[in-house]
Amino acid sequence: MWKCDGGFKNGYMIKLQDMIRSGIPNCNLQANPHIDSRLKWLKQKYFAISQMLKESCCKWDDTRKMIQCEKDWYERWCKAHFSSVADKVGLLIEDIGIHFKAIASAMTHEDEREQQVTDRSNNIVGELMKIEGLTNGDIFRAANILSTEAPKLNVLSQPPQVMKRQYVL
Repeated sequence: MWKCDGGFKNGYMIKLQDMIRSGIPNCNLQANPHIDSRLKWLKQKYFAISQMLKESCCKWDDTRKMIQCEKDWYERWCKAHFSSVADKVGLLIEDIGIHFKAIASAMTHEDEREQQVTDRSNNIVGELMKIEGLTNGDIFRAANILSTEAPKLNVLSQPPQVMKRQYVL
């Protein structure tokens, strides 16, 4: 009814949930996550055991319902098959660390650049007052323009003092 060729039909978890609830009164297990997580755990164990049984060193003990093998072989097998997952996680963590380091470096560089622009913007009036021949009105007009447009502020900082007056006017 809820099983088909090659597996289960859609909604089999709900059917399983209903069967458990009808057999066990007051059971509040739900298909997802309770039953689903248990099935995933069982699948993981089943596939590990089936892989072990393909090896010549490992046999199934039908009376005790467990595998029979040398302890050293079992430990080597587990280390070989389960350490690869830990290695992948370790590599992912290293990659994430590298990316965070690059992002932090870029953010620090951007913060420093913004601080330099802010410092130069704060010093605009002082720099403009050093230029001879500018009226107070010229200084304030130039300060308003230069404080809002960073590229123009960059141009002001480059030429010698005598050329700055022409640029401002």
